[in-house]
Amino acid sequence: MKKIISFCLISLLTISGHFAYGQAGTSQKATDVLRLVLTRLQAIRHVSYTYYRDVNYVSESYRNELSGTTFIDFQAPKNELGFGFQLDSDTYKQVYDGAVYFMLNKKEKTMDVQKQPKRNDFASFSFFVNSPVSLRTALAAIIADETVAKTLRDTLVGSDPCQLVRFTLPSKTIGNLGSLTSLTTQRSIIYSLYIRTKDHLPVQVIQTNNITPTDYVLTRFSNYIIDGVRPEANTWHYFMHVNEYRATIHN
Repeated sequence: MKKIISFCLISLLTISGHFAYGQAGTSQKATDVLRLVLTRLQAIRHVSYTYYRDVNYVSESYRNELSGTTFIDFQAPKNELGFGFQLDSDTYKQVYDGAVYFMLNKKEKTMDVQKQPKRNDFASFSFFVNSPVSLRTALAAIIADETVAKTLRDTLVGSDPCQLVRFTLPSKTIGNLGSLTSLTTQRSIIYSLYIRTKDHLPVQVIQTNNITPTDYVLTRFSNYIIDGVRPEANTWHYFMHVNEYRATIHN
């Protein structure tokens, strides 16, 4: 019980910014930092990182955690989504090479293949929630909108010097693919974006709201490898798994 209480206290302190230090910077300074992040993300050709997501809706007694490795290829053959990916967790592996998508269910030993997926088919993917993928698109709109309040502070994530940019979206959230999505209820959505100072890469996002302020979505990104070695060519093709997994193919 003590561990649970301690974790909740730490989470709330982090969400409220109590681990930050220094005076809050102006909105313009915060915007300038966001521009550096956007430039850094847009310059990436392909990237791998460890992804962690913690959805904790205290008001609904709901908790869900997800972790795994992510490879994103922004140089995949031109496609509607704009990138290819390999997403790997303990339970599933999801792969999209720019043309064909397949998902392996490691426990059930089944494989679902979609040969002509649409962009919207990927909009609910958990690994894209408040991620470098969604930020790469969303930040441009957030930077351009001068009505979005933004603040800047220096802080630490672990032992890494970071900058904390906090901004508030009125009844909107960042969609998993980066579009700003309107909500049906009136509430302010607060994003706390933690940026590693040395290379302007996002390392953590905490999303809260003003109606149920103890509810949060936390995402972390670690073990970045920028423009490193791509996964082997055969890992992108579903037919490499047909002998091990029972396939359902959608043309």
